[in-house]
Amino acid sequence: MESYIKILDKKQKLREVYEKLELISGIAQKVISIEEKRFGKLHKDFRQKAEIALEELRAKLNATVNEYRINLPRVIES
Repeated sequence: MESYIKILDKKQKLREVYEKLELISGIAQKVISIEEKRFGKLHKDFRQKAEIALEELRAKLNATVNEYRINLPRVIES
C-alpha cells in the first residue's frame, strides 16, 4: 500500500511539473508572438536594433524553457 501511495504522489508531482512546463512554454510563445507583431509594425529604419533584441528575447525564452525541461528529472525526484 505504501508503494502505491508513493506512485500516486510521484504521478501528481509529475503532472504538476508538466503543467508548469506547458504554462511556461505557452507564455513564452505568446510573448514572442506579441513582439513579432510589434516588430512587423516598425518602420524599416528602426528594425535593425529591434531585430537583434527580438532574437535575444527568443534565445532567452527558449533557454529558460529548455533549462526547465532539462531539470525536470531533478524536480520530479525531489
